[in-house]
Amino acid sequence: RAHVTMALAWLLAASVAQGFMVSPRRAGLVLRAEVSVSLEKPLGLLLEEREDAQGVVVAEILESGSAWSCSDLSEGLRLVSASGVDCSSLGLDQVMETIGAASSPVRLVFSTDTCSLKVVDGDAATFVTAKAGDNLRKALLGAGAKVYDFKGVLTNCNGAGQCGTCVVALDDDEFAPRSEWEAAKLKGRPENHRLACQVLVAGDQATVTLRPPK
Repeated sequence: RAHVTMALAWLLAASVAQGFMVSPRRAGLVLRAEVSVSLEKPLGLLLEEREDAQGVVVAEILESGSAWSCSDLSEGLRLVSASGVDCSSLGLDQVMETIGAASSPVRLVFSTDTCSLKVVDGDAATFVTAKAGDNLRKALLGAGAKVYDFKGVLTNCNGAGQCGTCVVALDDDEFAPRSEWEAAKLKGRPENHRLACQVLVAGDQATVTLRPPK
């Protein structure tokens, strides 16, 4: 587990870019896939490094900063860029330096940091929402998906990557490619066949087929 640190990003009143309305924060917020805002310093955003150390997310929005008045923002959003600088893979310290060096107002672009998984099981399909960076096997099992066949239920290694019984077919080009070790475990199978226990969720959407034949 990556070391998770938190820091207070600078805090003041906001103007939202590209025609988004500025209004009091409210419950029932509908998230967009991408949110672009311009905020005066101090921002009032508590940022937290992601578990995979790839970028940061909004952990809390403070009433004392400009972000509080912006209804398009919410906890859990992932920071994509700040003043035109790509922050999607930066650590917390680098993000803080980038925001600190930016002039006010700061242009920030966020994404929802979630992925919609279409899970195909035979002739049936359901949709599962998972957080980017989540382990795919855990996300599927947590949603009640039948990752294993009967043999796999009895013999699986509980996600240790040894048994090869959690194979899924993954159709998405944003997930990281197979490692050499995973490729060796799946020798003879199509390139899109993956061990669910070795895959981290990525991107906005993907199709996962359970228990695909060789």
